[in-house]
Amino acid sequence: MKYLPYIVIGAVAVAVVTSFFVIGTPQDERLRRFDETRANDLSSIQNQVVEFWRTKGRLPEVTKELENDITFFTLPRDPETQADYEYRVLGQYQYELCANFVTEKTYTDNSYPYPVMYGYESKWTHGVGRTCFTRTIDPELFPDTKIAPPKGQ
Repeated sequence: MKYLPYIVIGAVAVAVVTSFFVIGTPQDERLRRFDETRANDLSSIQNQVVEFWRTKGRLPEVTKELENDITFFTLPRDPETQADYEYRVLGQYQYELCANFVTEKTYTDNSYPYPVMYGYESKWTHGVGRTCFTRTIDPELFPDTKIAPPKGQ
């Protein structure tokens, strides 16, 4: 009975240390949540880019064009730094979204928590640091969309 408090304290200490190895530290979890938010934000921007393309027949030149008073869409910002996410038009149907991630994430199964929209690859696999995702809109998926002529024509 004399050693019971030491045994209990030891067991609690082992449980706490083990939990850090299994689920990580609170700081690790915070960083993972930042990256989950970043991936979700990029998915949201992607969906808005597709909707913009469907209604205007072209990709937005800058993401600021996605904001409007009808849909009440406001561009998300990086949850940690409050910086804008990078967006760049690569071609008539192709664009790139970039973010700076702080953890590495790979998706090896179909349990990814974000919805698949418009036939796009839903996985946002990323390493640590700046990661860009190239997306291409397939016009055949949207036959009713009036395509705007390329610039200069």
